[in-house]
Amino acid sequence: MTKFIRSIAEEQHEAGQPFYVLDLATIKMLMDKRNHSFPNVKPHYAVKCNTEPALITKLANLGANFDCASLQEIDTVFSLGIRPNRIIFANPCKAISHIKHAAAVGVNLATFDSELEVDKIKKWHPQCHFLLRIKAPNDGGALCPLGKKFGVLPEEIEPLLHYACNAAGLKVVGVSFHMGSIVGE
Repeated sequence: MTKFIRSIAEEQHEAGQPFYVLDLATIKMLMDKRNHSFPNVKPHYAVKCNTEPALITKLANLGANFDCASLQEIDTVFSLGIRPNRIIFANPCKAISHIKHAAAVGVNLATFDSELEVDKIKKWHPQCHFLLRIKAPNDGGALCPLGKKFGVLPEEIEPLLHYACNAAGLKVVGVSFHMGSIVGE
């Protein structure tokens, strides 16, 4: 395998083209380990990380769901035969055209962390259910701590939940957080 990878690397280097190697057996091993450690928690793979069809299909077959941030990502997942109930529309600032698309194709779960997002989804996708995106604490283990960028602070949770549930009349069914990229073993 190493010889094969080196031959591709040399060929691609001369052509100036990047490439990557995906080991689906490693994906399975890591998912099995995760499923054993957290049997009642469904992971949602962030499609923006890598849209390789073989990877997404393998993750779907292993029970993963998907975090899509755009209509293109939703369509990528759909093109592989994955159903809309396995997708969270998780862009922190959703474009109206993308909200309309999610509604049209049956993606009925989205994250929110502001009144503006609640208002947009209420107007353009009122049957959608919500996950409140909370700000994840950074314990120093994340290489890219996205919790600093997105999510509500503890003191913002109650007022925002009140707004979403009572003022807007929408259904909040859980919480979401993004821990960022972490250091692996």
